[in-house]
Amino acid sequence: MATENDIPHLFATPPDDHRPRRRTGLILTVVALGVIAAGALWYRWTSPNPSAAADSTAPPTVGVVKVTRRDLYNTVTIPGEFRAYWDVPIHAKVSGIVTNMAVDYGDLVKQGQVLATLYDPELTAEYTLALAAERTAREKVREERAAYDEANEIYTNLAAVIKAQPGLVAQIEVDKAADRSRNTSAALAAAQQQVSEAEANAAKLQALCTYTNIVSPFKGVVTERYVDSGQLIQVGTTTETQSLPVFRISDNYLLRLEIPVSVGYVKDIHLGDRVEVRVDSLGGKTYTGTIARFTRRVDMATRTMITEVDVENPHLELVPGMYAWVVLHVQPRLQALTVPTVAVAAVGDQGTVYVVNAARKVEQRIVKLGLEVPNRWEIVSGLNEGDEVVVGHPAELQPGEAVSVTNSVALTELNQP
Repeated sequence: MATENDIPHLFATPPDDHRPRRRTGLILTVVALGVIAAGALWYRWTSPNPSAAADSTAPPTVGVVKVTRRDLYNTVTIPGEFRAYWDVPIHAKVSGIVTNMAVDYGDLVKQGQVLATLYDPELTAEYTLALAAERTAREKVREERAAYDEANEIYTNLAAVIKAQPGLVAQIEVDKAADRSRNTSAALAAAQQQVSEAEANAAKLQALCTYTNIVSPFKGVVTERYVDSGQLIQVGTTTETQSLPVFRISDNYLLRLEIPVSVGYVKDIHLGDRVEVRVDSLGGKTYTGTIARFTRRVDMATRTMITEVDVENPHLELVPGMYAWVVLHVQPRLQALTVPTVAVAAVGDQGTVYVVNAARKVEQRIVKLGLEVPNRWEIVSGLNEGDEVVVGHPAELQPGEAVSVTNSVALTELNQP
């Protein structure tokens, strides 16, 4: 086996002067690469960029919207409570026993529909007697008419004879015939008067008999039932003995919504105006109502004017007693010049806007402002319809600066009501 002494060149250490040379070469290589990289970066940063130079000469792009005319108004929300258009108790006009209850509360009824039936034997008997009295009076008229016709014929004949041949008939006979004709005529007139009275009495009792059928005065809903079948109803004749109502009928197909309008908005209330009605208890569902009436008087205690809005309710979704909110349009400005609020730097009733003119240069204008609504200003003066005003950041622009314009979707939405 070979040892260190036998093969001295395999285990010998290289001379010390070779190691420093290798380290020095590695360091020089790293330094050279760093210099090359730094030079490349410096060249890239300092060399001119043709596209950037081209962009720096283009005019800035701004968003614009046009000045348009539209109806502006503010809104005020007022609470109210629904009431039935008609809500009346139904009374019996005659006394009687309830023999039939045709409806109950909650039922829908039509105008003229029978709600209940009464039985009054005394009234039936009175009507029967009245019809008999009417027949008797008519028979009496026939008798009196026959007597009158006979007496009148005799008188007429005697009068003709005495006129043709004076002295042929005694004058006293003529006078008696004349008296008999007058008396039978008066008796006939009295009999005819009795017929009229008998007819009137029979008609009255007939009408009372029809009142034994209690009918609905209008189309609506039965909201109350006060009596039961078999109950005796007494009709009162004085305020102390008023009769008991049989039903209560409510017209729910058209509702009244009563609201108190503040004195500041009284001038904006007009008959026939359409308003929005929101019902929170129905999930915020909205309806359309019409201003139908108002008191034309401001209550001194509340400084409000009572106003009624009629709301159609064909499907009976709304129920009297529900609360609702009425959205009124107040302070109207019809066909006013308007711009979005983001285009105006407002201070009081004046504002500053930037307009892009036909030469596509920026003009700074002072405008007079009118009504402010949530997203628009009314322009009283300083702009014309069709002018293009800058939105976004007009403060970065300078008057007289050339620009290019755009009208993006977002800017178009600013032009919507």
